[in-house]
Amino acid sequence: MFSVSSCFWILSLFAGLGLGVAISPGPIAKVGGATYVGFTDLTYSVDIWAGIRYANPPVGPLRLQHPQPYRGSGTILSQEYGNRCFEIGSGWNQGTQVGNNSEDCLVLNIYTPSQSSKNKRWNTERPPWPVMFYVHGGGYNQGSGNDYKGQSLVNHSVELKSPVIVVAINYRLSFFGFSGKRLALQWIHDNIAAFGGDPEKVTIFGQSAGATSVGLQMTAYSGAHQDLFRAAILESGSPSDTLPTPPATWPAYQDAWNAVVAGIGCNTTSASVFQCVLAAQSELLFNVVNAVGAAVPLPGSLWPWQPVVDGTFVADFPSKLTAASKFAKVPMIMGFTTDELTYVIPTTLNISSDDVIIGLGEVVLPFIPLTTFEEMSSFDPLSTYPNPGDVGGTEWYRTTQIASDIFERCPGREWIRNVTKYANTWKYRWNAITPLDLAQAPWENIVHSAEISYIWGPSISPAISQPLDVALSLQAQKGWISFAATLDPNTLGDLSPGVRWPRYQRHSENILVFQRPDGSGEQANGAAGTTVGQGLHKEKDPDDRPICDFYAANDATWARPQPPSLSPASEQAALNSNELGVLANGYALNGLTSPAFAGSVNGKNAFGAKDSQTPLQFLYQPANCRIFYTEEMLFSPDAVWKRTVDATWTDPAANCV
Repeated sequence: MFSVSSCFWILSLFAGLGLGVAISPGPIAKVGGATYVGFTDLTYSVDIWAGIRYANPPVGPLRLQHPQPYRGSGTILSQEYGNRCFEIGSGWNQGTQVGNNSEDCLVLNIYTPSQSSKNKRWNTERPPWPVMFYVHGGGYNQGSGNDYKGQSLVNHSVELKSPVIVVAINYRLSFFGFSGKRLALQWIHDNIAAFGGDPEKVTIFGQSAGATSVGLQMTAYSGAHQDLFRAAILESGSPSDTLPTPPATWPAYQDAWNAVVAGIGCNTTSASVFQCVLAAQSELLFNVVNAVGAAVPLPGSLWPWQPVVDGTFVADFPSKLTAASKFAKVPMIMGFTTDELTYVIPTTLNISSDDVIIGLGEVVLPFIPLTTFEEMSSFDPLSTYPNPGDVGGTEWYRTTQIASDIFERCPGREWIRNVTKYANTWKYRWNAITPLDLAQAPWENIVHSAEISYIWGPSISPAISQPLDVALSLQAQKGWISFAATLDPNTLGDLSPGVRWPRYQRHSENILVFQRPDGSGEQANGAAGTTVGQGLHKEKDPDDRPICDFYAANDATWARPQPPSLSPASEQAALNSNELGVLANGYALNGLTSPAFAGSVNGKNAFGAKDSQTPLQFLYQPANCRIFYTEEMLFSPDAVWKRTVDATWTDPAANCV
């Protein structure tokens, strides 16, 4: 447990410790044989320990392996933020400077109320304090815990006389894996007492991919949370999102692996390919991974690196685990922004008809039956989602909201309904965005991630500054802090005068809308703006709609990736006649001349426009009941999409069942 002697202020240099460098004054915490020396942000009166290793550097033979616990010793300066993990889209840097991309990145940052003997503002609530453990978003390919500085949250918690500790972590991204979060949780459980934290009062929270990661911590090992956390907050994500969490054998993953292996020259080695990848030079590997990742378009349903069903940590498809109640039954907050995925659908596509929407869905969501997608789209008509001016075609905004329902809101509704059976839950709709963010893309309006600046307050960049934004930030932070401290967002008092956050229940005014005190914002589902002067208020869950009912009724047919159904006899006949007819997903591909064919084909893309000679790799294996091909499709002069089809079927006569 915490003791003052384990975390005191150094008022002089550590002469005699053999460091060879001067150490500026700062708080210390003793963990095992290590003494961590942090620093203090005097503006917020917050003590910070930055760049603390929780795992050994995952380099060399530890690359692509499960993270190994780090055992520190001696005096460790924790006064600079560590390296970011390699991100798709970032430039190469060896990580010799603080904050650069590197494989050596498994670190965490800790923010606590200041322990200064001259500034013990926390003395109304002495340690140990509850802990808020944050997992950043970024599509599993970008982001860093370094971007989320916790001074504002911690400072506000002290002002509320309910102090908390904030922890933000880095974890491996993209090709390098997503592991690290569980080990970081274990490190916090084992060691946070030395920093004044209570290991029995940890709330995990995250946004986007971070929220999905939090949900996967809840379903991990079929719900065995191992006492590492007692509550969860999910911002714009859930473990049962429509983005597939497929088996590791998902063809797109194998394709990406093959491309990386070839790019670093390991496909020609006589030694083990995996050992060759482990030994690859870091800069070369990073550049190849970046190139392979950059070649894959949005959205994430086609990304080559995402969490997979491994049979252990992710024991089964998350939607199946959810339906079977195999998740940690802990109190939870979750919610979404009003417009969510307006940033995903390019405005250059000129979406102006149902045919274009269906064509886009056919490519982006290959695991959803086309007829099901068509029916689902009909629940979000143009009359509900009129376009905001001449942006992206007459049905661009409608398309973004169909995507938001399928990818975010409807699976989120099913997730919270399942959790609510066992634990107290609260849901929100975030209905505000900072003027600076809005100015960058006004047509996106209250987009995915709009809440981040408010939850984290002015200690992150870009910082909120306008009085209405600051007021909303304090209200939201109060709810998050109260929940982390007491498992109820209302314990510390009304979030705004006369407004309390209702517990989530079906068929009632069951969610809280967060918006500025002046009422600026939008109604849900494309309705007109809210009444001026209305700030935080309750409303009926806007996701309690027919489209989400339809999603729930059909989830089992598509939420888990299924190969298309093919008729081997008809495909063989078509192949023998040198004219392969309708293939998987309804594409007509003609001119194939052999069972192992690589060449070009004239076809039509999903928008009905004739392609030029489209590169095609084709493999037909009737003896193995498998058909495989890749193709590139031109959607517009600025948008080229690539897809892979790898389909199998059952044929007892061919001994493949």
